[in-house]
Formats: sequence, structure tokens, C-alpha cells
Amino acid sequence: MDTQIAMTGRVGSEVDHRIVKEIAYANFRLGCTPRVNRRGEWSDQETIWISVHCSRSLADGISASLKKGDPVVVTGKLRNSKWTDSEGNIRQDLRLEASSVGHDLSLGTTTFTKRPTKTRDAEAGSDETYLD
Repeated sequence: MDTQIAMTGRVGSEVDHRIVKEIAYANFRLGCTPRVNRRGEWSDQETIWISVHCSRSLADGISASLKKGDPVVVTGKLRNSKWTDSEGNIRQDLRLEASSVGHDLSLGTTTFTKRPTKTRDAEAGSDETYLD
């Protein structure tokens, strides 16, 4: 069973956008700093950092739309990544495999621009495109 979550926070790094074997990938760090009110005083808790990973058209959209510091809402599957570092220590990191990402509109406004999508004829060699 997959663990689906939604997180709000700020883009904490520049978006790393790559093309590997004709597939787009994008990664960035998401920082979430909880605020609590104790006895009428607000304070920040420790920032939670998580790596966000995505691919294909979502990766292209993220690369063209997000910059460090932007407030975002991210939904996707929570995954645990394990590896062995150069010193032989087993390391692990939580990551979020994003299925959707958008600006957090409780903190500002944004404008959506739809990308042209290729038609079946365009895939076969024509230059025609249309908007969904």
C-alpha cells in the first residue's frame, strides 16, 4: 500500500532538471517549518526537510515554474531511500515522489499558462499542435 501525503512548505534549493534517455527528471528540497502558539507567543519549530522527485511533464513544469523560496503544495507518495556511503555506513532519506505540485495560493497569487500538446499527427512528423 502506498503512503500518499500532501505537504506545504518552501522550495529550499534550486530545481535540478535533467534529461536522461529522453525522460525529464526534476528534484528539489522542500522545507517545512511548523509554527506553534504557546501562551500567546508564536515560535518556529525545527525545519523538516524532504527531497521531492518527479519526472516527465511534471518535471518540465516544475523546472519552468518554481524557484528557491517559492511557497508550494506538493502531493505524492512517501518513499524511503537507502544507500551505503563511501565509508560503508548505511544511510537513509525520506523522499516525496510528487504527483502534483503547485504554488501555495494562501500566500500569494500565480497565473497558469497551458503548454501546447502535440497531436497524434504531430507525433508522426507533422508540426501541428493544439491546446487542450
